[in-house]
This record gives sequence, C-alpha cells and structure tokens, in this order.
Amino acid sequence: MGTCSGTCASSATTHEELREKFASFYDKAKQHFHDPKSSITDDELKQELRQALAGVRWEGLVQRNSGFYCSRHTPVTQYGMWSNIMGNVQSCPLQIVKPTSLEELTSVVASAAERRLQIKAVGSGHSYCHAPTSPGMLVETHGLKAVGKRHAPFQGQLQPHHLRHGSLPLIREGDKVPWDKSDYKPTEHSALFESQGGVTIEELVKQLEPLDLALINIGGAWWQTVAGYCSTSTHGTGISLGPFCSEVKSWVIVTSSEWKVIPGQKANVVPATRGSKGVNCYRVEPFDGITDPKKFEDPYITLLQSDEVQEELKTQAPSPENPNGYPDMLLKHRHVEFLWDPYERDGEHAVAQMTWDIIPQPTSCDGNIASAGVECVPEFIGELLDRIEECQFLYTITAIIFNLFPSATPWLVSMALKSQVGERRGTYYNMLLLHTAENAGFASELVFPVQQNTQKDAKIPSPFNCWPLPRNAGLWTLENVQSGIKTIAADVKLRVNTGGQFVTSPMGIRFVKRCSNYLSMMYGSDVCTIELDMAYGTWGATDLMHQFEFHRIRESGARFHWGLNFEGFESDLLPWLYPRLGDFRAQKKMFDGDERFHNNFTSRLPGLAARDEK
Repeated sequence: MGTCSGTCASSATTHEELREKFASFYDKAKQHFHDPKSSITDDELKQELRQALAGVRWEGLVQRNSGFYCSRHTPVTQYGMWSNIMGNVQSCPLQIVKPTSLEELTSVVASAAERRLQIKAVGSGHSYCHAPTSPGMLVETHGLKAVGKRHAPFQGQLQPHHLRHGSLPLIREGDKVPWDKSDYKPTEHSALFESQGGVTIEELVKQLEPLDLALINIGGAWWQTVAGYCSTSTHGTGISLGPFCSEVKSWVIVTSSEWKVIPGQKANVVPATRGSKGVNCYRVEPFDGITDPKKFEDPYITLLQSDEVQEELKTQAPSPENPNGYPDMLLKHRHVEFLWDPYERDGEHAVAQMTWDIIPQPTSCDGNIASAGVECVPEFIGELLDRIEECQFLYTITAIIFNLFPSATPWLVSMALKSQVGERRGTYYNMLLLHTAENAGFASELVFPVQQNTQKDAKIPSPFNCWPLPRNAGLWTLENVQSGIKTIAADVKLRVNTGGQFVTSPMGIRFVKRCSNYLSMMYGSDVCTIELDMAYGTWGATDLMHQFEFHRIRESGARFHWGLNFEGFESDLLPWLYPRLGDFRAQKKMFDGDERFHNNFTSRLPGLAARDEK
C-alpha cells in the first residue's frame, strides 16, 4: 500500500477532458475561419479560448506526452553520439573531439590526415539536414570561443600593427573605440573585431557590448556559433545588409592540404615562420585585404591574399538615387521583414510589416507601445507568450493543442501574427532575435532573386536561369518571389483540404543584400527569403517541409538554405542554382585536395567533389 504526495497523476487533465473543454472553441474557430457568412467575431473566439484554458491541469498532461512532443534541446555529444538541435539528425562519428586552441585544432586535423579519416567541424547543430555529420572525426567547436584581447591574445590573433594603412581600426578587449560615443554615426563609425569560430553569437554580443560595439547584422538564433553562421550563409534582414559571412574580412583555416600559387596568379603569400607538421594554417583574404603583407609575421599561420581565394564584393547596394527601382520602404528602413499568413481569409492573406531602425539609446528596453489605430492582441495573450518564454513545458502544450484541434490552426496562426503588432524599443539583439519562438519551432527557407538576370545562360533551363552573375544583376523584380508565394499558398490549401495537414506558423519574408561567396544563397543578386515555419511536435511537420522544398525548388528555381532544409531538394539541380560552382570546386581543391572534409551530405551533391570535374 502506498501514499500519494503532491499532485497525483490521476488528477492530470486527460486528452478526452481536454477535447471536451475545447469543444466549443474548436467548433466556433472552424466556423469563423471556413464559413464566409459566419457572424462569430475574434473577440468571441478569444473569450472561448480564455474559458477553455481556465482550469486545465497541464503538468501531468505534459509529463504523459513528453516522450512524443518535443521542443528545442541542447545537441548531444556524449557516449559517442551527436545530434542536431532538433533531434531529427543523429550520427555516431568514430571520435568526437573538443579542441580549445589553434594548437589543439592543428593536432586534431593532423591526426585525421594520418589516419585517413574524414573530419567535420560543427557548431550548435542548428541545421536540420545531415550537413553537420561525419563518419570519422567530428570537431565540436564551442571550446574555440576566445575573442581578441589586448593583454592576453589568443594564438594567431591579428594585431593592429599588422593592418594596412587606411584599414578600419581593430578593437580588442581592453581598447577604447576611437570616436566620441555621444556623436555616434552608424554609417561612419565601424571597426574590426576578431574572435575564434566557436564563440556563439550570444557570447560575442556580450563581449562587444562593454566596448560600445555591436554586430552589423545578426540572424534569429543567438545560440549559433560564428562558424555555423558563416558556413550556412546565415543572415538577418535588410536590403543593404548581406549575410553574416559577407562582413568577415579575414579567415583563419586549418587544412591538411597545401595551397600553391598558380603561375600568373595575382597573390600575396607570407609563409609561417615555423609551421606545423602535416597541417597548414592559412589566414585567407582578398588580394587587397586588411592585412599588410609587409608587416605580417606568424610562426604557424601563412598569410594568403588572392582574389582567386576570396573575391571582394565590388558591387554595392542601390544608391540613394535608386537606379534599380527598389521600393522606397526597403531603402528607408535598415531592417524590413514581413510576416505572411499562409491561410486565406475573404480571398486575401494577412501580412504584418515589421521595420527596425537605429534610435537613441532608450531609457527602458521593455517598453511595448501599441501603434495608434492598429489592432493588438489582448493582454492575456501577451501574458501567455511571456509564460511560454519562461516555462519550457508550454511548448509541449502548444503542440498538443495544434494536434488535438487541427482545424483551429488558421485562427491560432492569425493570432500569432497579430501578436507582433506594436512598437518595441530596446537593444538590437533583443529586437532581432526569435524570442518566444526560438524554442518552439523549426523552419525551412527558400531564397529568390529580386534582380533581373540581364544576360541569361542558354545552357541553364528555366526557371533556374533567373539567377544572375553579379555583372548581370539588373532592375528590381518580384516575379520570382510572387511565383513562389503563389505556389506555397496553393500547397497549403491542398494539404488542408486533402489530408488535414496544417502549417502552424506565419511565414517570414526578408530581404538580403547580395554576397560574393560562390555558394552563398545570396550570390549574384539581392534576394528575398521565405522562411516556412512549423511548431515543434505538430503532425506531419517535417514531411510537410520536405515536400515544400521538393516542389517549390523545382518549380520556382529557388535556392535552399544550407542549414534550414530537410533535404527535399534534388541534388542534380546544384549546378543550375549556383553558376560559379566550378570555380568553387577549383578553390576547394586547393585547400582540400584529399577531400578530407567531405561527408555523406556533400558527397551526394554533384559538383562539390573534385571527382565531379569533367
């Protein structure tokens, strides 16, 4: 005979009780959204939802279902297994290593080369595909998190006296910015700052803040590492701002291959004074990069400056005269984003426009000021969102509600859209991050050019010939974006009507400046990205993402995000999506001649391996 202390499991609300409590709300939500003649108002539905939520005993319900409904978790790296942040990708590499210095990293690469093992570096596992996996050695990079310091530099750190005359100032921890903080000019006052690749954006921001510095732009997930940001061309939003990797002026890479200057090639090479056996470390920059080759010296790192290795982006964003015909709104605001409701209502899709600009430092970072004349969600919805941020188990509750009452999804998505309305002021990293949503879902992203291709290659079939080379990027066009949105909306409608599958989030539409990196999604043209979001644990979520990618890439010519994809793309399309793929392969061969850094994901993509050369 036993006793029951605290709350007994039997007191938890069951699925049957939950259905009964939500029955009235569920019926009215279906009628409200699907019946054009319905007289039910949003206010009535909000009251129904409030009543349904009252008295539900969530804790036991969540415990019973925690094995199925999941939210974001920390990547696993123990017991020889690694998983991504979502848990949908797992691998058992031969060895997981965690270096904390350049010296340790070179030893790891040398060991992999000696044993003829594949090797792959991973960040925080924010990719949903198999790109961050390795059958050999997997390098967990979070230990490589040092930032530039004045008095205790990390191994290989660049110093101010290494820079060319006229370069931006290099600021280190312990330095002061060389301008008056009371007269800060965002477009004029810029600096260089160095860190190792394993530092997370959160950690980097905290290091920059005391120096009165900030990142030019960021993505939405600040648990990602700098290395992860760069390897997937992660971006924020703003037509004058490129992906994070486009702001990196100097890279240090470690490889088991030796880069050799081709006769006639324009390059500056300053060899390491000592070097490391079996391994080469390179500081890679464009030919006219920030480092002065006459001043640079390092025992282990070779300076390599060549436009063949890293092409400097010569083309700029549209001038104030706007010769490319960009919408004024994209040029007026630093950051512009739209949240799009994938469900039609009265023949139209609701859209929330979001803009951010630099303002004087606010006295409070928590002010939420409603815009005049714009409908905002009730206070209790805001309170619920705040509780979701604080209580991880509420992510599971969200999935349970979506799965038990799928037909109510369109209304819940509409409410999520309206929750973004209002004016919020605060520090930049609080404004641009995912916040409440950062633990609650995942996404797939498609990328479309917004500049016309003025000289299409006859060898590339339509619609993939929409992608221009930088010299062929012309006037503003939304033709490709509109085509993509139209087909996505048709897909959503088909899945709802045929199989009862629902998209459980608004979709984000962002604009990003072009980038010179050959395999960046932004290569050749300024772009519009469409992020297809889903809540964790909802039925058919990953299958739906996979199908979106499969159909939309083939039909619209969109590029897929290197991290936010579920491998729904067809691998044979890569040469059409990236017109400089051959040049990328030639560069890669110089640094990875033995294909040490390949894995199963890259090996199945035609055009990436040296053996694919014709």
